Amino acid sequence: SYIIALNEIETNVSHRAARYYRFDPKIYKKTQNKLIK
Repeated sequence: SYIIALNEIETNVSHRAARYYRFDPKIYKKTQNKLIK
């Protein structure tokens, strides 16, 4: 998928630590092209 989970996790937060995600536009474009055709 085009959303990549990073190995970093939020620290020093009062709520539950969130995992950071990175959006990969290159993979997203490839996926979109497949869906359109």
